Amino acid sequence: MKKFKIRAVSITALLLVAGLLFIGCPQKVKEEPKPVYYTVSLVHEGGSLTTNPVLQGGKALKDSEITFTASPANPSTHEVDKWEVTGGQVVSGGEDGSISVKVKIKGDTTVKVTFKEKPVYYTVSLVHEGGSLTANPAIQDGKVLKNSEIIFTASPANVSIHEVDKWEVTGGQILEGGGAGSTNLKVKIITNTTVKVSFKERPSTISFVQIPQASIVGKVPDCILPYNARHWKGVFIEGRTVNLSSYYISKTEVPYWLWKEVYDWAIDNGYKITHHGREGSEGTNGAFPTEGGKNEPVTEVNWRSCIVWCNAYTQKQNNSEDECVYRRSATDPSVLKDSTDTAACDTAYFDKSRKGFRLPTEAEWEYAARLQGSNETNAEKHGDVWLTKLNSASGATKPIGFKVLSLPEEENWESLRDEHARVAVYQKWWNGNSNNYEYQTPYNLKTAEVGSKSANAMGLKDMSGNVWEFCWDWYEDNIKTGYITDPDGPDLGQARVIRGGSYSNEGYYHTLGHRETVLPVNSDKGYGFRLACRP
Repeated sequence: MKKFKIRAVSITALLLVAGLLFIGCPQKVKEEPKPVYYTVSLVHEGGSLTTNPVLQGGKALKDSEITFTASPANPSTHEVDKWEVTGGQVVSGGEDGSISVKVKIKGDTTVKVTFKEKPVYYTVSLVHEGGSLTANPAIQDGKVLKNSEIIFTASPANVSIHEVDKWEVTGGQILEGGGAGSTNLKVKIITNTTVKVSFKERPSTISFVQIPQASIVGKVPDCILPYNARHWKGVFIEGRTVNLSSYYISKTEVPYWLWKEVYDWAIDNGYKITHHGREGSEGTNGAFPTEGGKNEPVTEVNWRSCIVWCNAYTQKQNNSEDECVYRRSATDPSVLKDSTDTAACDTAYFDKSRKGFRLPTEAEWEYAARLQGSNETNAEKHGDVWLTKLNSASGATKPIGFKVLSLPEEENWESLRDEHARVAVYQKWWNGNSNNYEYQTPYNLKTAEVGSKSANAMGLKDMSGNVWEFCWDWYEDNIKTGYITDPDGPDLGQARVIRGGSYSNEGYYHTLGHRETVLPVNSDKGYGFRLACRP
């Protein structure tokens, strides 16, 4: 019995050992980690900031990715400015102006968004006539950002004859500049703004008129002329079409006071001008201008002295030689300053790119003297423009009386004389009764003040009479035909062109078709000039 018990215990022990071997040793159970949450703070003012997924109790699970979306309180006036994320890792978005940012939560995180006012643009209008008006920075499509500060700069079309007069600003706030004559103005744009600038003629100058661009179609004159020679028929002849660019021309001949002022300056500044000039026909050469004669045309000047004087006037007005027109040659741009250098003057280069003072070309002179706009009275049509008839004085509504003229209906020689005298200073008229011309009563034996007679349709005075006027061109009797742009005569010649007639001539010399010549060395008390320049 005892052995049986011992055997049973042994068997039981063996079974236990076998069971243990079968099921292995007891193992410890693995525990799952607890989730980690971080605090997420939202900072925003002037709008809202939402999350996706939604935060629970201001917490977000570690490594979760949250999309934050910002919206301004008033989207019509404001927009997102900047994002600032601390603690979390920006995954995407969050650029300046972006409405959202995706953030991976790596720790306690703060997401901050700020808002700003949307850009406001105002219309800025520029008003200017007779020059240019520029803005810095440049205006895009007529709009400027609110509170921008813009510098406006005004420049007259031709600084030789004009300068800034006044500024007028409506809407914007003037910060600096803008005084009378100032070329610059700084404006803060706080609402729709208009900036206006006006220009005026510079002191120590004479008035100018801008002549419009035109294409002048030549034709056979439809009126009787004093003579049938070519030099009585002007430059707009049959078979020739002249295209003229716009230009300025002075309203009057150069008065003596202006000549003397510029002449004295020129001599003091390295110029050599052969002729001192005279106050009208009866003055003393080089004398100080008198009160009674200073406004008469300068006379006793030759062509060479005039072109050098033009350069001096340009330099004086601009404080620079840059715009001087007359140069030694196309390859030597030295400014012509010596009228005693006859070879240099006679072969001078006319630089048309410069805006300085100069003599008009013959075509410019004749066009300005004859142009009538749309007025057909006493005119011929040349293409699209009406020009005063060639047998008349500039600005006259009737022909000049001369021997071979047939009197127009309802006119007599006296009525033609009086119309001529209305627009021109001259000496003798045709009375129809003899081969001689008769002196006017009272006699007219000298020059008159410039501008003393009535103007033509363009506002120009003395284009006929008072003094002959120098033109740039060398004279050519056989004018070239065809299509020509801005003609300036042949390259070489013997004599220069003068036009218009003088106070001492018989009336028929004033007919607008009459072309005369003068050697560039010659001067006379009946010779003067007027100015031209490009816009």
